[in-house]
Amino acid sequence: MKKYILLMVLCFVAFSQSQANEGIKSIPQDSFKIFKKKLDLDVSKMLENIDDIYIDTSRFPDVADFNINIDSINVLAQNATKEALEVLQSPGGITKRNAKVYRYNFSKGTDQKSIRTSVRIENKTFSNISEVEFFHKYGNIVVRESNSKQVELEIQYLDRNNATASCNVSVVGKLLSITTNSGGKSNASSKINYIIGIPKNTAMNINMDYGNIKIDQLSGGLIANLSYSEMSIQKANNISLKSRYSDVKIGEMQNADLSGSYSDIRINRANKIMTSGNYNDYRFNDVQTLTIDKSTSYGDCKIGSVGRLDGSIMYTDIDINNLLSDISISSQYGDVMLRNVSPKAKNISIKGSYCDITIGLSPGFSSTFDATLNYGDLTISRKFSVKYTESIEKGNRTVKKGQIGTGNPTANIVVSNNYADIDIR
Repeated sequence: MKKYILLMVLCFVAFSQSQANEGIKSIPQDSFKIFKKKLDLDVSKMLENIDDIYIDTSRFPDVADFNINIDSINVLAQNATKEALEVLQSPGGITKRNAKVYRYNFSKGTDQKSIRTSVRIENKTFSNISEVEFFHKYGNIVVRESNSKQVELEIQYLDRNNATASCNVSVVGKLLSITTNSGGKSNASSKINYIIGIPKNTAMNINMDYGNIKIDQLSGGLIANLSYSEMSIQKANNISLKSRYSDVKIGEMQNADLSGSYSDIRINRANKIMTSGNYNDYRFNDVQTLTIDKSTSYGDCKIGSVGRLDGSIMYTDIDINNLLSDISISSQYGDVMLRNVSPKAKNISIKGSYCDITIGLSPGFSSTFDATLNYGDLTISRKFSVKYTESIEKGNRTVKKGQIGTGNPTANIVVSNNYADIDIR
């Protein structure tokens, strides 16, 4: 037993020597010289007389608890690297002097290849610019509007594994154009991040694939074409957006023209919105006017409050918490839910097929109604006083007209449905 303990110690010394030599090979060597010479240990002769070695283990009571934790070495290396990068990238760090920073990946794996990244920062200033356009892939864009009359551009190059990132920057008239020369989408490829400060009322045109866009405030117009990207805007004026497989969040804006597919679009407050496309999910909190193009299909639309809504949907459920004014919509295979209709509403026109229609009216609401159904039922809540002027049920067709409420009618409800029900509550 004692002999095997000694043998284990000698094997660990040899293993540590080989691992240290392999680690030295991957360290950058442009700033200091590293001693690489191996220690000359002749282990074979030490093992010749191992049977004659005697160790009194009673003098080492803790020898049975002797343990070497190899994983702790990797943990220490990771923590040391993280702390070093934070210091280097601090305001007084080395990256502010346009020097190179190297990052290493210490994670385990069958292929222990380290990823080396160097950071280069370039700053440019432009005058007399009224429009900026980006053609970017695999990186980020941050846009900040300022009171300055100049465009200030910071380019962050992330060079990985000797792959150098590059871009083309040109000015034609008052147009500033920035195009990224991408090296690919693998982890070893180079990437670029842009931070740009623009004067007020500067127009933006952004084409982004596989990246993120962040805009604080934009008084000029924005045209954005996104694929597999994310965009976040706090406040904007006019936006024309085409998105594919992307997420968009907008705080406050005036007008938006939204189109695309397989995207998630959330807008907190807007004056006017136009939508079109397939397989999109919309979340609008407060919209004055919403127009849904007839090409809109396969998705969901949830609205907090809307003034006026016009549109046509297919295989799309629409859910409105509060309708403030008028609605004119047709739906096929998509349910229409109006949870509350304001007393200020004047005209409610809904045409449906294979979809349930629910209309929630405010207390004291008074209107005329005209309902036509084929293979469906009309239900009006008993809390309303209902007076029928016409009621025809013939075969699978039902036509009912009359008045809801006791006051003078201030609104008109015209609704029809095929193969589904209408519920007024």
